Amino acid sequence: MKGQFFIISTVIMISALILIMNYLYDYGKVDLSNVEKMQELNYIGDVKNSLMQTLQISCANSQNPEMNLVLSEKNLKERLLERGIVLEVAHTNVGCNPEPVGDITFKIKSNTFSIENSFSV
Repeated sequence: MKGQFFIISTVIMISALILIMNYLYDYGKVDLSNVEKMQELNYIGDVKNSLMQTLQISCANSQNPEMNLVLSEKNLKERLLERGIVLEVAHTNVGCNPEPVGDITFKIKSNTFSIENSFSV
């Protein structure tokens, strides 16, 4: 009778430990390096929106869009460089007609990724 109690209690304890391990194992499955890599894709939209808004505001206020675009690029380069990211921007045919027009290409680079995007306004 005493032997059966120890065998049953051992099986129950082992089962409980296995269930607890399976429950806690799911918390260790998140690969944080993949989550961090996906954050870098947000820079594409942020840079594009910033450059487009600069052109739109410049044309709406009858200012020199090329000069404002260069100032915006300089600001973006400084902010991204603080994060270890290099930004290269090239633009052609930028102006107001009366709506903003132009072709913009930018490249975002760091040690782990390189992203190039181009768009027309």
